[in-house]
Amino acid sequence: MSVNHANQLGLNVNSSPFQSTDIAYFLLKKDLTLSRLSKFNDQPESYPIWKANFHSVVSEVKVSAVEEFDLLIKWLGSESVRHAVSIRTANADNPETGLVRLWERLDERFGCPEMVKASLETRLSNFPRLTNKDCAKLYDLADLVAEINSFKQNTKYAALLSYYDSPLESFLLYKSYHLPFRIDGHHVHLDTSRTLMYHFLHSQNLYHFFKK
Repeated sequence: MSVNHANQLGLNVNSSPFQSTDIAYFLLKKDLTLSRLSKFNDQPESYPIWKANFHSVVSEVKVSAVEEFDLLIKWLGSESVRHAVSIRTANADNPETGLVRLWERLDERFGCPEMVKASLETRLSNFPRLTNKDCAKLYDLADLVAEINSFKQNTKYAALLSYYDSPLESFLLYKSYHLPFRIDGHHVHLDTSRTLMYHFLHSQNLYHFFKK
């Protein structure tokens, strides 16, 4: 570690002899911070939280553009890493510009609302049909619905996901998962009979998502 780099990171090496304990403390803190990084799974709905965590980590350890590229190549998924390798090669003499272009590419490819919407729809359509005996799978459904609700509350995705608020979409969800429902005029309501699914939805705060 150079003296300039140490000073940049807040380690005072000029006013007193640079103690080995300072270096050890810094290296330990850096290792612990970097351990918070996780592999991106190339799923658009996972991109916002992954990106926020990655930026938080690199800002704490104050890496250079070259080092950030190295971290991105290590922690991006099998599909997204191809963009990083290609853009780094094309900007070998200017890694700062390459980083800007890479994040723009990742935002377009994985962070745009249309990609998030399409990915969530695919997961919903591929979710297995449920019966009253599928207790374990109900938690998976709860997590998926909670994830959709979270994106709906984000102004960036709210407009595209607003159709989940329509009675027709609720009806399709009821049909897909065999949830107990009844039709009242032009509206669909969750059946309030004492079923396992009904109580599960209430316990997971999902009733408002299905009740229209």
